[in-house]
Amino acid sequence: MKICFLTVNPFKFGGQERIVTVIANELVKKGHEVSIIYTHNKNQKDTTVYNLSKKIKIFFCEGNKKNYFNKIISKIIRFINENTNILLNNEKLLKKAYFTKDCKFNNELVSIINENQFDIVIGVAGYYSALLGVLKEKINSKTYGWQHSCYEAYFKTRKKYYWHLDTIFKKYLKKLDGYIVLTNSDKNKVDESFNINSFVLNNPLSFTTDKKTNLSKKTFLSLGRLEEAKGYDLLLESFKIFAKKNKDWNLKIVGDGTKKEFIREKIKEYGLEERIILYPFTKEVDSFMADSSIFLFPSKWEGFGLVATEAFECGLPVIAYKLDPLCEIIDDKVNGILIDKFDHHKYADAMIKLSYDKETIKKMSKEALKKSKIYNIENIIKLWEKYLEIK
Repeated sequence: MKICFLTVNPFKFGGQERIVTVIANELVKKGHEVSIIYTHNKNQKDTTVYNLSKKIKIFFCEGNKKNYFNKIISKIIRFINENTNILLNNEKLLKKAYFTKDCKFNNELVSIINENQFDIVIGVAGYYSALLGVLKEKINSKTYGWQHSCYEAYFKTRKKYYWHLDTIFKKYLKKLDGYIVLTNSDKNKVDESFNINSFVLNNPLSFTTDKKTNLSKKTFLSLGRLEEAKGYDLLLESFKIFAKKNKDWNLKIVGDGTKKEFIREKIKEYGLEERIILYPFTKEVDSFMADSSIFLFPSKWEGFGLVATEAFECGLPVIAYKLDPLCEIIDDKVNGILIDKFDHHKYADAMIKLSYDKETIKKMSKEALKKSKIYNIENIIKLWEKYLEIK
């Protein structure tokens, strides 16, 4: 079966890119012919970032970057849409501004798809899912969308993602052959909002490892993109409270992003330079996890919560806020602790209580390892093949 993923750029660090690589590589192992069409940063083509299989064919689709008139019109429409409600039901203008502003790009994309005679094309994330719906009548392949964040982040976060684009998604997701979401909670919201029947496919583990924590280190770990959505401002407030009551445990924060300087400044302001250590992004995630005892996951929203399942794979209990996706992964007081969002005082209380309770940490660690097996790639890829009918 010839399967193609349409995405922004699989050659950079991020959860979405990691999962696309894992799924694509596994489909190749299953004997399918896999391709990726990407659309940004043509020269950033490093297949070693997450070890993309050399058997995967790569296409770049750029389109025309010089259509200034269309860009200006699109910017005006987008500005109006982001700041007012007057375009909510104007499908024609929204489509023009967001999905057909570059006809050359759309034509080039259709040509690549049809010339290579892909059996299936999967649009990665919201934009390319909807775009495949817009172009559906010109494409000879089956088309699927694949949502990579939660419904609230995509459609209810002011001026981000697909804010005020519900009309577009309601019309064009129906034209696809299928739409994939990551959790049951998102299925309920998406199906109700867009009148479709989406399908739940959890993200698989991006790695399996023999490196497991022995729970000997008095170390918290938090790992991910250092961005607003990841809640590091809340985490620092919690650790500030924790540090006054527990002098033994320290915190490692691993990652890069726009909030790195903010985090560094807060650590200094709170006098926690010797208690909190910042590390740059690393591919050696399992080594950091094996060298820690509890994983802190303070996100304000998540599409799935991949890093929580990765923490489980290394035997780490997870403390997180009660986000819908995380409530499907973390079993409260079994393999982690779920805190009412976004109460950083209760989060600190959970850190304090668990840090002094070695037996509970051990029990949670065993349960975390058990739960991680659900997300093994061999289990998840069977569901992909069944859903896409490509066995």
